[in-house]
Amino acid sequence: MSQICHVVTTWITTNVTEPVENWVSQQQKQCKKWPWPLNWICQMVMVLVKVIVWITKAVTTVVTTIVCTVITLVIGIILWIFSTLIDAFCQKCNATAWVKYWFLTLGKIKYISQAPSRTVPGSVDYVFDCGCKRDGGPRITVTATTDDDAAVKAKEACNKLC
Repeated sequence: MSQICHVVTTWITTNVTEPVENWVSQQQKQCKKWPWPLNWICQMVMVLVKVIVWITKAVTTVVTTIVCTVITLVIGIILWIFSTLIDAFCQKCNATAWVKYWFLTLGKIKYISQAPSRTVPGSVDYVFDCGCKRDGGPRITVTATTDDDAAVKAKEACNKLC
C-alpha cells in the first residue's frame, strides 16, 4: 500500500527569565560632609544593596514529525467492495484481482536505506526497491539532496527499468 509522507519541522522558542542576585556596595557621598568621627565610621560601613538582575534566555527546540497518510488503502477498500459486486455479476471481468494488484499490494517503489554520498559532496545516496514484479524487482540507487528529489528520481528510474 502506498503512503504519502511529509516531514514537518517546527521550531519552538521559549523565553526563560531567571533572577540573578548581586550585592553591590555603595558609599554615600554624604560621608565626606560629616565631622571626623562620623565620616570615618560612615566610610567603614558601606551600604550594601541587593541588586536583582533579570536575565532572559531564548531556548529553541526543534521538533520533527513525520506525518503519513495512507491513501491507497482507503481507496482500495472502497474499490474492493465495488469490484466484488462487479465480479459477482461478471466472472470474466476479474475486477477484484485488478484492485488487489493496484491498490491493496505494496507500492511499486519501496525505500530501503540512505547514506551520505561518496561521489557527490553534500548529497545523499538513496536505495530503493522497484516492485514491478510480484517477487520484488531491481534495486536502484539514486543520488539527491532532498527526500522529495530522491522520490522523483526513483520513480523515473523504476519506470525505465520496469
